[in-house]
Amino acid sequence: MFEVFKKEIRELLRDKKTLIFIVALPVAIFPLLFAVMAFISSQAALEAEQKVNTYAIINGQYAQSFTDKVFYHKSFELYKGEQTFTTVAELTEAVRAGTIDMGIYLPSDAKQTLDEAKQSQWQVVYNDAKAINFLFDRVKELAEEFGDDLRIEKLLSYGISEQQQQAI
Repeated sequence: MFEVFKKEIRELLRDKKTLIFIVALPVAIFPLLFAVMAFISSQAALEAEQKVNTYAIINGQYAQSFTDKVFYHKSFELYKGEQTFTTVAELTEAVRAGTIDMGIYLPSDAKQTLDEAKQSQWQVVYNDAKAINFLFDRVKELAEEFGDDLRIEKLLSYGISEQQQQAI
């Protein structure tokens, strides 16, 4: 049995192509290649996560606490250029041109809309074509916080205490 093994090893060492494909690729090259790919992708994700995005909000006075949360968030910076935006189309053009990274359009006062038992339809414009994009998740998180605050405030005005709200 050992003689057969020795013969196979000698034959393997004689044929360099087989040695490379059977030993070198699986043992050394593939793990090295996967390590480099993992490092590059983690660096890209880290860079995308730490990027500070410029934004513009149209009608920010309709949701002042949301506007303040976005302003003080570490990942967002208010657009300070000369261009002004008044419509969603202008926001879309600015995102396409790279002037801003994100635009938010607030069509109506969120509190007033809630008092009228309607839903406020906000529009967020951003470039979703990027491979790694944390932008929408961050805005969604801030919008959900704002919505939760509005809901709590409205339920308190109906006489439902915070303890009762937690049970719901």
